[in-house]
Amino acid sequence: MFRFDFAISYAGEEKGIAKDLFQLLQDKGAKVFFAENEKVYLFGKSLTSELDYIFGPYTKFVIPIVSEYYVQKYWTKYEFKTAKREKEKRGFEFILPIRLDNVILEGLEEDVVYIDLRKEGLLDTAEIMMKKLRNIYPTEEVTVPKVWVATFGLIIEDLFENYELPPAAPRDYPQLCDWLEKDLMRRLSHTSIEKFRLLEDSRDGETLSVRIGFKWDPDKHSLDFGDIYWWEVLEIDTFNRIYPNQDWKELFGGDRNG
Repeated sequence: MFRFDFAISYAGEEKGIAKDLFQLLQDKGAKVFFAENEKVYLFGKSLTSELDYIFGPYTKFVIPIVSEYYVQKYWTKYEFKTAKREKEKRGFEFILPIRLDNVILEGLEEDVVYIDLRKEGLLDTAEIMMKKLRNIYPTEEVTVPKVWVATFGLIIEDLFENYELPPAAPRDYPQLCDWLEKDLMRRLSHTSIEKFRLLEDSRDGETLSVRIGFKWDPDKHSLDFGDIYWWEVLEIDTFNRIYPNQDWKELFGGDRNG
C-alpha cells in the first residue's frame, strides 16, 4: 500500500542537504518523496490533502531533517504532525529523525534515537536508512490499495441556515437523512469514481455522516468527488484499515454504481 520508501520533511533553508540525501537514497534504489522534485505531481492538487497521504499511509518512513529552521516553519510543523498521527497506527518505527543541531522539536520523544548528520555524514546516513528499510521491509513490493473508504458528514442545522433545500427535500430528520444519502450517491454517480457503495451511516438527531466504499487507483488519476455541495469530506482511508475483518470483494464483485 506504499508509494514511497521515504518522505523527506525539511525546511527550505536545508533544501541542499535534503536534495543530496534524496539523490543518495534514489541511487540506492529507494523511492523517495522530495518536494522540490514533485512540482508536476503536486500542481493543482490540494496540498494539505496530499501531505496527509504522503507523510502518512503512502510512505514507509518519514525523515524529518530537524534544525532551527524546521521548528519554525508552518509546513514542516504540519508534515511532522501528520507523521505523528500516522505513527500511532504503526507497530514499529516510522519517524526516523535526522538532526543538524540541538534544537528541541516539540512532539519528538526525548528517548527516540536519531542520526546526527554532523557526526555521521550523508553517505553513512543514507546507508543506515537503507539498512533500516531492508530490515523492516525485506522483500515487500509496492502495492496500491484497490478499495478505499470516504466519510462524508454534515450538520443538519447548518443545512437549513446556509443552504436552500429544494421543495422535494423532507424536513423530518429521519426522512431528510434518507434523502441526503440518496442525494450524495447521485452526486458521486456524476464523477469519475468507478464503483462505490454506501457502507454505513451515523445519525444522532443533529448530524449525519456516511461511509462510502469506492474503487480508486491513485497511480492512474487524482481523486475528485465533484460537486458534493453541502457535504464535507471528513476522512479517507483504505478499506482494510477501516474494516479489517471484512472482504471488500463481497461488496464490489460484479457490482454497479449506487
